Amino acid sequence: MKYELETLETLAGEWAVNQTLTTLGEQKKSFIDEAWRTKKAIIHNLLLQKNQTLLHTYFTIHMQKLVELCDKVFDAVGQDTAHSVVIAILDLLDALKKAVPGLIDRDLALPKAFRVIQGKRLADEWEQLLPKLKNIGATPELLEIAVLPFEEFSSLKLKLSWFHYIWLKQYLYELDNLDFSKFEPYPSAVHLIHECLIRLDFNHSRFMAYCCKVIRESTDQFEEPKEQLLVLSMSRKIIRQFPMISGEPFYQKKQSIIKDLIKWVDEETDFRSVYDLGIFASIGKKVPVNPYKFIYDMTLEQLAFWKKLQYDHKLYIEDNLDSFSIKIAYNSSTRNKDELSIGSITSKLYSKDHKVISPVYELILAMFTTMQPIMELLQKMLDDLKPFMA
Repeated sequence: MKYELETLETLAGEWAVNQTLTTLGEQKKSFIDEAWRTKKAIIHNLLLQKNQTLLHTYFTIHMQKLVELCDKVFDAVGQDTAHSVVIAILDLLDALKKAVPGLIDRDLALPKAFRVIQGKRLADEWEQLLPKLKNIGATPELLEIAVLPFEEFSSLKLKLSWFHYIWLKQYLYELDNLDFSKFEPYPSAVHLIHECLIRLDFNHSRFMAYCCKVIRESTDQFEEPKEQLLVLSMSRKIIRQFPMISGEPFYQKKQSIIKDLIKWVDEETDFRSVYDLGIFASIGKKVPVNPYKFIYDMTLEQLAFWKKLQYDHKLYIEDNLDSFSIKIAYNSSTRNKDELSIGSITSKLYSKDHKVISPVYELILAMFTTMQPIMELLQKMLDDLKPFMA
């Protein structure tokens, strides 16, 4: 089958060298007439070809060359999307695509002019969805991330393909059809936007960082390590079980966001399992979790008061209360708390609450009652021995 783009390529080459030709009516007419002839010739050849391999090769070569041709002309006319020749080439591309829709290669590059024109239309559809997303509490940070695919499409900085155009159309469809009244098992409807982007495999680094922050904040709402690890485990389970919408990530040369998130959750789980997070947050050192803590039959408030009382009476050799509080948290747990936070101990060292002080006072009295007969006996023994010690 004959290659049909030689004349158009020659005209485009002349325009690239001498851009004044782009404004001449006769030149425009010649280009448009040739585009019309080319369209009829290529479609005729496509319909006659029986061999599927030759058909696909012929179609793909012409589509690739047409995209290159369109970009060359688009730049030559100052990226004017309304230029009649640019429109003619886009019409030619569209006609070939419709002639054999099943042959379009998802990895075929998109013409710049097509991206500019469609980018505006996609952006308008996004703007129509914004009120709906804001009404459910989507933050400015999330909306800035959610609009990134449209900005990437229109910016022309990255080379995008038909896959990305299909991806964006699917993205708008999914957002428009989200039922924000049904958001279980999530705490809010906003998480449905997160799910949508993850299922579409939007693997932008900003979205990855945002997801990690959301998971970490959800985890840190709980003080107990067991509860934190449960949140991480549930997050991992939910991510793994997402039914994916897109078969490949938005940025095709980068790893899927599913794999990145699972890896991050696993590393966060390992860290929280091995290291004491309270100490890490306080002094930045990785200290292993203490499996041999003293378990006090006291409330946190009582323990803090009890330890401070001993500190005041020089029972411990400590430089300051900050390091003392860290050691209490690392080595102690109470009847209702397996893990003590350093901040909660520091804030409860100076209790004046009768309910806190009274049990400690009774404990000290009981200890004194135990010690008193022992001391009296020791004193009697000492008195009995005095005649022999003279």
